[in-house]
Amino acid sequence: MSVDTNDATGRFIASLGDACLVVSTEGRVLAANALAEGLYGHGPGALLGMHITDLCPRWERDALIAEIASCNGKPRTFRAVQLDSAGMSFVGEFSAKACHDLDEECVVLLVRRQAESDLSSEVDLTLRTLMLNHVTDGIVCHTLDGDLIFANRAALATWGVQSLAEARELGRFGWVAEGQRKNVAATIERMLAEGEARFESHGLAPSGRTVHLEIHSTVVENAGERLILSSVRDITDRIEAEETMRYLAYHDMLTGLANRVMLETELAIALSQSDRHGDLVGVVFLDLNDFKPVNDTYGHAIGDHVLREVADRLAGSVRQTDTVARPGGDEFVVVLPRLSAPEDLRDIAAKLAREVGKPISIGSTTVSVTASVGIALHVPGEDAETLLTRADLAMYASREHDVPGWEMLG
Repeated sequence: MSVDTNDATGRFIASLGDACLVVSTEGRVLAANALAEGLYGHGPGALLGMHITDLCPRWERDALIAEIASCNGKPRTFRAVQLDSAGMSFVGEFSAKACHDLDEECVVLLVRRQAESDLSSEVDLTLRTLMLNHVTDGIVCHTLDGDLIFANRAALATWGVQSLAEARELGRFGWVAEGQRKNVAATIERMLAEGEARFESHGLAPSGRTVHLEIHSTVVENAGERLILSSVRDITDRIEAEETMRYLAYHDMLTGLANRVMLETELAIALSQSDRHGDLVGVVFLDLNDFKPVNDTYGHAIGDHVLREVADRLAGSVRQTDTVARPGGDEFVVVLPRLSAPEDLRDIAAKLAREVGKPISIGSTTVSVTASVGIALHVPGEDAETLLTRADLAMYASREHDVPGWEMLG
């Protein structure tokens, strides 16, 4: 309904020369003068009972409520995008003050439509900022000296700060990961020379986790000043997925040892170096004895534990430059490059067999396994497959004749 001009509140707001809304502290419109009804294009009394957020775009609502809630005894001025009854937007220039002299505690809002000459740029800036704050990639703009001009919410989150003001407090290029700052000058020089740059970097998320970033930076010009505009994408999940896929491609999932693919690759490299430099390369092939009864008696969980324990013992008994692999099942292969003498291969094979044969305690259960062992020394010009086959055959021969593999060498 229209404001009753005989009412004290009605007489007060009707006497004002600007559009006036009286709202509760929660934002409900308690009264509106004729100028306000005209400004928003609503008929007499139509504004009464509406919520102030019904008069603005959805994305402006939280900010408008926050402005009203922060009003106190001192006048407060701000701007906010508004909508008239036809759905057309305009920028409202507000003067707001909490009032305790009327019938109930409320906030008096004086509203003026911003001049048309400034309207399009104001709305455009607001919409652009809104859009940039809702994209998932970080957007950053800074001077060549590292003074931060703009950063959207995604970028601020990457740096672990809440506002642009906090980010600026980090100092020039303070948002760049400490380990990467030494590269800033060279990167900017490249941008200036080429106009843009694409590169990867890393930083620390608020949780302390290292994040991988993909950055595309472009040199732009604004009012005669050259600036750098960058898009920053968090590619941590992609990098970690790629690393996992690479790991699984070359490692046994159960034990973490090299799988057959990595075994053949490492052995081929060792043999190539051996043929060039004359190094001795040995291979130890181990096959666990009586492993199937372990699975049948105690279950696959215990069997898997035994395989992992054997893998750990083998890896802990050789050099870091050696390769310990599980090609499959209960078979293990150890590649020993740059041996000093053939006797070293025998000694290492015997040591590995002893380590495998030690009892394995799993809770209250103790399991013992042994291994049949075959060994082979590389012959110049021999390929990896042939060497592995010889070591495998030596293992079967040692099992058949019940003779340690190292005693059959030569």
